[in-house]
Amino acid sequence: MNVDSVHRISATLYLTNGERLSCQLVDVADSGAKFRLDKSLSPQLANSQLIDACSFVLPSAAELHCGIHLIRLKDEPEANSVLLACQFKQLKSQDESIVRQFIEETLAIQAINHR
Repeated sequence: MNVDSVHRISATLYLTNGERLSCQLVDVADSGAKFRLDKSLSPQLANSQLIDACSFVLPSAAELHCGIHLIRLKDEPEANSVLLACQFKQLKSQDESIVRQFIEETLAIQAINHR
């Protein structure tokens, strides 16, 4: 579900070498999320094993911190960015509920905005 049309949510990617990369949450589902990262930071992600976890704070003030696995990188030359498709790993049941509730709330906002 597209998030950035309704919310602007900053996220942090945690790399296995201890570095942190700031990015934008653009899409979320029960099983994973997509993040937009400035292209200048993307060379650090050439090896998908470097990404360990992510965190972001939802509009409800709920903070989600979980492990992720990079599935695919997609270059977005027009936006000078890279789109990262990631799968959540070891998501706690409480966090699953938070994600589902966020998706439902965002879908409701989108429905109202498109009337």
